[in-house]
Amino acid sequence: MIDNAFRFLYTCAMCERQAPAGIPAEDWAATPNSVREWIYTLLFNYEQLTQRVADIEERVHQTSRNSSKPPSSDPPSAPTRAQRTPSGRKRGGQKGHKGHGRKLKATAEVTRSVDIEPVCCTGGGALLLGEDVHPVRHQVTDLPRGGVRRAVHTG
Repeated sequence: MIDNAFRFLYTCAMCERQAPAGIPAEDWAATPNSVREWIYTLLFNYEQLTQRVADIEERVHQTSRNSSKPPSSDPPSAPTRAQRTPSGRKRGGQKGHKGHGRKLKATAEVTRSVDIEPVCCTGGGALLLGEDVHPVRHQVTDLPRGGVRRAVHTG
């Protein structure tokens, strides 16, 4: 069934439209308007379906290499990624590499200091006695409504 909007578009210009490719002009002139309308509908549907098939084929051939899809969405038939050749080094930061962590603020800028003294060793559970000569310092910055508060945790 041809919808009314499509029928309106083509019935107005039925006499003005050219014959589709492959149909001689004298045959087209002898063709009734209802058949012309049906042929135009078929051609319109053919163009839409051809475009739809092209879009679907393009989506089917997408992999993680030629689109933004993750590798887990690749089909089993997709080619595997080339493995890196091992460099002989371990993963992660290498020995001697200088870290890029944040620098600690000066003690004058700190509003509160919290000393943490563990009672036992986390590695073996042995009792810790005495003081640590080189404690680890860690700064925490809070952003409350009143302003910035900075605390140093030492332990």
